[in-house]
Amino acid sequence: MTISPIYAGDTLVTLKCTFEDDDGKPYDVSQATFGITLKNILTNTIIIGAGEWTILDGPGGKAYYQWNIADVSTTGIYQVFVSITVDGRMVHPDPQLISIQPVI
Repeated sequence: MTISPIYAGDTLVTLKCTFEDDDGKPYDVSQATFGITLKNILTNTIIIGAGEWTILDGPGGKAYYQWNIADVSTTGIYQVFVSITVDGRMVHPDPQLISIQPVI
């Protein structure tokens, strides 16, 4: 996953992901379902992602997440947890950090 700092309320930015196993082989996400959860590392507040996933290259494991305003309206540093379900089996890539900055 590529996560850069974003500003509160920025929904034009997407979270681009390539899902691979530990050997670097991509998961085929052609028929996958996805979930995303953010956890504020200071307050432990949980945000369940309300945006939408789009598959870019299923066999290549590429997808992106379009943030919803509810996902990115509160500033802070969050752990981002993604879940992928393929053929009834779930995998959780390592969590990443994202910083949601105030708009000045």
